[in-house]
Amino acid sequence: GSPGYGGDSRPIADQLGGGVVSVAATRYAFAALTAAGSVVTWGCGVAGADSETVADRLAGGIVAVVGNKYAFAAVKQGGEVVTWGSSDCGGDPDTAADQLRSGVKSVSCSWNAFAALKVGGAVVTWGRTGYGGDSRAADEHLAGGVKSISGGKYAFAAVKNSGRVVTWGRSDRGGDSRAAAADLEAGVVSVVGNEGAFAAVKEEGRVVTWGAPD
Repeated sequence: GSPGYGGDSRPIADQLGGGVVSVAATRYAFAALTAAGSVVTWGCGVAGADSETVADRLAGGIVAVVGNKYAFAAVKQGGEVVTWGSSDCGGDPDTAADQLRSGVKSVSCSWNAFAALKVGGAVVTWGRTGYGGDSRAADEHLAGGVKSISGGKYAFAAVKNSGRVVTWGRSDRGGDSRAAAADLEAGVVSVVGNEGAFAAVKEEGRVVTWGAPD
């Protein structure tokens, strides 16, 4: 494939010859997680292939890596999050940095933002506001008790331990779930998002949808 998209990994072939357990991607770059807990990146530098500034933090102890459009986020043992790539897409956590130093269980992404789920069920977000990087409007519902987070292209949906769904991000792309609020108050077991909408599965097997109709 195109070298600018990560189609040529020959310069780092020796690092990819064995021991890789998973690969994450942005639009133009890849990040491989090895069994030793290190991360190897290649592709377009500004889209996350250039991880030099955090190389020491990616040398070991990484347990998961996710990528959005132009940035990556890696979770380390102990719950620290390491980010790199385009700063305004989440490569720089900025004001969220202190909350990402420990205790993070997992990270989800939209196209240009990230959402971290912490031990205890609190949610921390960063990245572009119009893609769910600013969750302040839903903060009172995200302070604890969240069990999973799903990202669409422009918004996020969190499922709480009670089965309630909390959404934020671009309102016309699933960030506003008020039209389906009565069905999302309880009993939801999982949610999945796409470019403009979300679908939730309830305990009885019924599906509830919201977001852009077309």
